[in-house]
Amino acid sequence: MTANCLAPGGATLTMTTSTISGNSGQLLTTVLVDSGSSASLQAVTIADNFVASYADCEDLSVTQSVCDLDKCDLLASAIDRLAETLLRKLVDVEAKRSVMLARLQVQTYEHTEYIDLYDFCALLREHSRDDEIRTASSDVMEVISSKGFVVKSLYQGDAMQYSYGLSIYFPLLEVSRSYERLDIARDTRWVTFLKEYLRKIRRPNRASQTTD
Repeated sequence: MTANCLAPGGATLTMTTSTISGNSGQLLTTVLVDSGSSASLQAVTIADNFVASYADCEDLSVTQSVCDLDKCDLLASAIDRLAETLLRKLVDVEAKRSVMLARLQVQTYEHTEYIDLYDFCALLREHSRDDEIRTASSDVMEVISSKGFVVKSLYQGDAMQYSYGLSIYFPLLEVSRSYERLDIARDTRWVTFLKEYLRKIRRPNRASQTTD
């Protein structure tokens, strides 16, 4: 579920929900706040209360977040730097293994092709000994958290415990052609990284292997 909270003359926020079970993720809500000097604050307050309302959904595994869309360019730049770094490092066996391990352990959702971006970067930092990978991962984490792209994030249930408010596409087999038409594919090298990574980890064609 995604809900936009628009503050005229101020920040544009988006509220998103991911659920493993139940119907709470089916609601689509748009909140418009009055213009004025306090518009951005109203948007944050409304969104914050909306997110908090999911904390009592004991029958669900759910994550809810509020994101500041005015910081999309900042986030895109950090993702692009991470993708560029990983692209260069995939030739190194240890670097490739650190990406594979991070992808294996990362928080996923109902559609497992989507992962939590912050958690993925945290796992890269944990598993990689490469300073450039660790730095690029930290930069993405900083934009998401301390620089405020994710304004508010909550989760309910063990299945969502490593959710930090922002997911990204990371398929296990191949990149969707539809995804290649999105802004993130045009504005960053994330899709280029995905394609190269999937090519690197793919087993060779069985027919091309010789047998003794």
